[in-house]
Amino acid sequence: MVNLTKEEKKQAVIDLCLRDTSASDIAAKYRVDRVSLYSWKRELLNKKDVQPMPKRKKMPSVELLQEKVRDLNEQAEKLRKEVYKLQLEKDVLEKASEIIKKEQGVTLKTLTNREKAIVIDTLRNKYSLKELLSVFQMAKGSYFYQAKVRNAPDKYKEIRTLITKFFKELKETYGYRRIYLDLKVLCYNKVVTGVANKI
Repeated sequence: MVNLTKEEKKQAVIDLCLRDTSASDIAAKYRVDRVSLYSWKRELLNKKDVQPMPKRKKMPSVELLQEKVRDLNEQAEKLRKEVYKLQLEKDVLEKASEIIKKEQGVTLKTLTNREKAIVIDTLRNKYSLKELLSVFQMAKGSYFYQAKVRNAPDKYKEIRTLITKFFKELKETYGYRRIYLDLKVLCYNKVVTGVANKI
């Protein structure tokens, strides 16, 4: 090992800081070891002023990155499904409140099967029947029964027209009891009462 003057040590440290080669090459140029170079650097620049070089982070392996990508894709797919489900529920509630105007508001649990079937029919062009049935918690058979009933001809059509006719002829003042007496020949009391209450 060679004893260097203060100026030579200073120049060695400057070369070390501005190097474009390895520290070993600089040490070989001044015929000293690398440890000496770094100790001179600490002495000249004061230990407080010198910040250690940040350690390089290990690059993750390709397999690890691919696994992360798969996880992120799975999470994105779950989020897409959840957003779709929430959009479906929102559309169902909006259509239900629009079509079935109830005073208390609309909840899916309080709707009758008939009302559910009406809402499902309006949303069938946007969502599948299976999705809509699952939102309403309605059996497929119940839905098709309601569709069949809605499309069936009204068996009380004749009675309804008679009740309406009598009601208008009697200046819209008589109730179902008085109308029943007029229709007693044609049908039963329960039928007239039920039909009259719906008119």
